[in-house]
Amino acid sequence: MYDMRIKKFEFETNEGYLADMFLQILEVFRLTPEDVFIPSFLDYSNIEFRTTPDRRKQIEYVFWQYIKKKHKKVNKSIVELEGGGWYAIF
Repeated sequence: MYDMRIKKFEFETNEGYLADMFLQILEVFRLTPEDVFIPSFLDYSNIEFRTTPDRRKQIEYVFWQYIKKKHKKVNKSIVELEGGGWYAIF
């Protein structure tokens, strides 16, 4: 039976390494992305996936915690990582 709460979301970043990290988090949540675009040079990465809005919030929380631990910048914004790396989930 199909859950009507499931929606399509997109993860977008200007850094390929953040997209790779996000794919690892999706794997933890046992989600298979619908579409993955991670170019090798100077472009935006995009990952499309489907889940519920509540689970999407959990995914972003875990992803944020993973980034903070990996970069050891507890009080820094994602914009300040690695010279301007950023991400958005919408």
